[in-house]
Amino acid sequence: MKIAIITFHAPQNCGAFLQAYALQTYLCNNLMLSADILNYRTKRQQQLSSVFLPLNSVTNLVKNVIFLPHYKKLKEREAEFLSMQNTHLHLTRALPSFQSFKQMYDEYDLFISGSDQIWNGTLNGFSKGGQEPYYLKDCHKRKISYASSLGPKDTPAVRSGLEQNIESLREYEAISVRETLAKNILQEYIDRPVQIVLDPVFLLDKEAYQPLFNSRLTPKCKYILLYSVNYPGGILRAASTLASKTNLPVLVPYAGRRAVLCQKYGFQILYNAGPGCFLDLLYNAEFVLTDSFHGTAFSILFDKNFLYCPPSVNSASTDKADQKDNYTTDDRIRTLLDSVGLSHRYLTDLDNIDLPRNPYPLSGEKMVKEIAAAKAWLQHAIFVNPSSESIP
Repeated sequence: MKIAIITFHAPQNCGAFLQAYALQTYLCNNLMLSADILNYRTKRQQQLSSVFLPLNSVTNLVKNVIFLPHYKKLKEREAEFLSMQNTHLHLTRALPSFQSFKQMYDEYDLFISGSDQIWNGTLNGFSKGGQEPYYLKDCHKRKISYASSLGPKDTPAVRSGLEQNIESLREYEAISVRETLAKNILQEYIDRPVQIVLDPVFLLDKEAYQPLFNSRLTPKCKYILLYSVNYPGGILRAASTLASKTNLPVLVPYAGRRAVLCQKYGFQILYNAGPGCFLDLLYNAEFVLTDSFHGTAFSILFDKNFLYCPPSVNSASTDKADQKDNYTTDDRIRTLLDSVGLSHRYLTDLDNIDLPRNPYPLSGEKMVKEIAAAKAWLQHAIFVNPSSESIP
């Protein structure tokens, strides 16, 4: 059986690369299947991953000037991403358009829409379409989804992207998603079970990631790792508070241009940290503070002492009652932490940051059960008649 995966595998985003690696590796190494990742990347997607922005506006010009001093390190980061993609992922030839993408349909027996926010119509690059490959439009072969996500919120753009591709989605034999929100939305449109499963990174044991580790940026001293996506004020203040309480430096793997906001707090920004460096830095951190889904996922996987800083704490609001009501806005992470009994890792009060010290080994009962259920669902969807209602 030849399998093809469509997911976000090529953005310069550590979580995107690692979830793609995990799903493909599990299929090939654990289930002994042949699986390729469809190397779909539009020109727009490539621009979003480039070191410098296109010179089509004054704003982009100013941003490029700001980051010019870090050009060499950013190119090192880019090189690490490209090297790891070429070394650790089995990719098809380049597929720059939907037309070239559809030419691959005859070459595979089963197609899997992989994880990450592939069905989130609010993402930059989807404003003028472009989601069709992620819904495997016009593909009449067997197709399933594993841990696909609509993103953290229910928005008109999410609904619009879904509705434009609903007929394609209804052709899927089996559908699983990462979060409760996605399950509830999809059940409004399709008349078939939608299963919630863990992100692909949990399909592999933590030892399976060791070959990817890169220690070139990891210091010998103890440190706090701050891994953020948009670097909002709440998480930066929280990191500063933790640094004061522990007397530890804060290291920040670069994940986007707003990382410059960390300079105000004296944090060390690692502009040249790619996926391998990210893994090694997180694995060896004394403490992790994150607002990222995959920052949270790998903190759990590596048994780290961590806190997740949710959207309301990151917001400008100082009303603690509002924070209490809204702190679980990102349903992706709410679903993950609730499912494995780690809801206490939510940071809900910037003025009262506790450092939880209780161990929670991956061998814990809830985690073992969730991982086993995810593997069972995926294997059943691949090998057993998917129309059966006995899918776990």
